Amino acid sequence: MKTFLGTTDFFIKEETALAIGKFDGLHRGHEYLLEALLQKKAEGLTAVIFTFETPPQSENKKILSTNREKCDLFARAGIDVTILCPFDETIRCMRPEAFLRMLKERANMRCIIAGTDCTFGYRKEGNAVVLQELGQKLSFETKIVEKLQHEGRDISSTYIRETVREGDMEKANVMLGYPYFVSGKVRHGNQIGRRIGIPTMNLIPEPAKLLPPNGVYVTTTEINGVRHAGVSNVGVKPTVEGNAPVSVETHLFSFEGENYGEEIKTEFLSFLRPEKRFPDLTALQEAMRADIEKAKELTRV
Repeated sequence: MKTFLGTTDFFIKEETALAIGKFDGLHRGHEYLLEALLQKKAEGLTAVIFTFETPPQSENKKILSTNREKCDLFARAGIDVTILCPFDETIRCMRPEAFLRMLKERANMRCIIAGTDCTFGYRKEGNAVVLQELGQKLSFETKIVEKLQHEGRDISSTYIRETVREGDMEKANVMLGYPYFVSGKVRHGNQIGRRIGIPTMNLIPEPAKLLPPNGVYVTTTEINGVRHAGVSNVGVKPTVEGNAPVSVETHLFSFEGENYGEEIKTEFLSFLRPEKRFPDLTALQEAMRADIEKAKELTRV
């Protein structure tokens, strides 16, 4: 997959079908949109996603997927080109028609696909109706698609973020269509897990990444394309550190290796218990062993 990241200077010579949206997490709410886009790919057009790159976010605007994670999801979905455009002053002030003319010229757009709730252009003046009107004027095909629902509500990034914040990973994963995950490089930790016979891998996510509530979770971790069952703690390790950066610390049931500096992906399956401060390392070890046994029962390892 070809990627344009952080630039408005993109150009695609092939004729394209282009889907627009925020795409914070590629989820089942995008299912009809992806189906329409991939159908156009089957008809000979290049499948393009146009979205905006994710800048550093404030505490109350955490994201489901980083730029790198978005690209990975799009590539796995069969997208040919991803444009992660900066939301700079020029783009922000573009009127809807100017914005669509830019896409037609720079991305050789022949078809545009968007959801019923799409907005674009200066002060969100563009919507699904405007998109269809301008499609006729500028001579490109327009497809407006519905979203899937879950429990009577449209599946959206907002809905999924609410669910992740509640720690209901099973519900979040149903709406995503895959396990919610965090990715990054394995960092050196304090080696406490190794000292008590339960070695762990330490991953510190990007600051903008949304994490579930601090606690212990049943997880699977992908290393070099292979997934391993395990248990992960999200939090600050209050028994041994207390003021450490929030991290995802994972013990794998059947994997040995340090893998420092390697990229891994940890997927959250279900919540076990809140993070807790224990009086000493012996109590921590006992709790971790109990967590492992419960997680193995749930995953049938």
